[in-house]
Amino acid sequence: MSQEFDEHDDPPVTGARLTLAQVDAAIRALAASAADWSRLETIAGVLCGGVSELTGDDLLQEALTRFMEGRRVWPADVHPVVVVKNAMRSIASDARKRAELSPVDETVALADGQPTDETDVRRQAQGKVTITPEDSLSGKEQLVAVYAAVAGDEDLEMLVMAWADGLRGDEAAKALDWDKKKYEAARKRLERRLKTVDPDRRTK
Repeated sequence: MSQEFDEHDDPPVTGARLTLAQVDAAIRALAASAADWSRLETIAGVLCGGVSELTGDDLLQEALTRFMEGRRVWPADVHPVVVVKNAMRSIASDARKRAELSPVDETVALADGQPTDETDVRRQAQGKVTITPEDSLSGKEQLVAVYAAVAGDEDLEMLVMAWADGLRGDEAAKALDWDKKKYEAARKRLERRLKTVDPDRRTK
């Protein structure tokens, strides 16, 4: 089943923005970076959690398509991964809201049953089996909450992505091209934000 996406996006960007040619170049650069593309795929997989029939690949491709068609503005001076992540979050949020308002239970699939006679061609409904390990689901929900908690703060968004890649300390700072002072300042701010997501969290 193809996924239909709402045309609604975030409020218009008021600052500098990229032209369509610049957007194309930015997307090509993202695709050429194995690290950045892997981050986007991971983020897409997290953000699409809980939305029936929406895969991470669907979400990522829809976000890029909107940028390339000019339906969504690409703000300048913002890291490309953050730009695409914000677009995917908006699209996934819209899809999730529509699913909640839909009168159709998307966990039930219609299937053709075997007719009891030539005139009985009624449709039957059968449950759709979905494999969603609790640990995986809770992990996705936690990441969604973390991304929401740092939304709008580019440094913290980038740090979350680095941590999600398993990078810490000097390795994370190097990957982000930050000096130690900037990394430590961002780390402390992120720890404070994370406490709003998990009040019982303890800084190691």
